[in-house]
Amino acid sequence: MSKPKYIRTDIQLVKSKIPVYASPRLATAFQEVAYDMTVYKGVKLFQILEAVYNQGLKDGARSVFEEVDVLKGQISHRNLGQPKKH
Repeated sequence: MSKPKYIRTDIQLVKSKIPVYASPRLATAFQEVAYDMTVYKGVKLFQILEAVYNQGLKDGARSVFEEVDVLKGQISHRNLGQPKKH
């Protein structure tokens, strides 16, 4: 059997824990960062993670819109115009 691909790392909050599943490299990096976490450093880390998350959402939406634009060019569409007069 192979090792699991992702490792569970629990983020300790004031009243609860949040499980985060990440690659082993990312999990160890997070543990190092969270080891000496103060409130100031925690707020800074939160701001960075929020910015990265929001940018990821924008990039994901951008790629979807680009794919739709490409598909629009491939669909043949003609306006119907006025119906023929009899």
